[in-house]
Amino acid sequence: MPATDALNIMLVDDEPGRAAILKEALQSHGHQVIYRSRTTSSIYQMVNAFSPDVIIVDTKAPDRDVLEDLALVSDKNPKPVLVVSEHDDEGIIEQAIKAGASAYVVDGLTEGRLRGVLRTAIARFNEYQALKSELLSARSELQDRKVIEKAKGLLMKHKGIDENESYTTLRNLAMQKNRPLRDVASDIVELFS
Repeated sequence: MPATDALNIMLVDDEPGRAAILKEALQSHGHQVIYRSRTTSSIYQMVNAFSPDVIIVDTKAPDRDVLEDLALVSDKNPKPVLVVSEHDDEGIIEQAIKAGASAYVVDGLTEGRLRGVLRTAIARFNEYQALKSELLSARSELQDRKVIEKAKGLLMKHKGIDENESYTTLRNLAMQKNRPLRDVASDIVELFS
């Protein structure tokens, strides 16, 4: 995700007057701004259509529809999301963060705070994406190890060999077939199960 220089920002706001002020402030910082009212289509559809670097949702309070759209964006097409709201309700803030908001600003976004808030939202988004990627990788490794261990156990049981021999057998099969060890282990598990 780029730094805060020349971002492609999608501004979602149902109040054109408020949106015009924020749009002008963003453009004065060199950003490209696509303004859309939420009434035209869902935030998720707009993100897919415009592929922004950052999404700013300016609303009195994020309602269920906004939160569901943000969750969908976070799941299917993650982007840094900044929610600007008039409500300082802890429950709403927590729901917005869980739905994928990278930052939540209460009582408007002044031009002086704009750069810092955008940087924070992007940094939090990047950090979250890195942690998410690490977690997925760790889960995948753990799943691979489970399959390999199960395959080793099955080879030990059915071939009457020890653990080292079963691992060597798996490794040799993987090299012979030019396939990842986990795939060969999955085949063994399927064969003996």
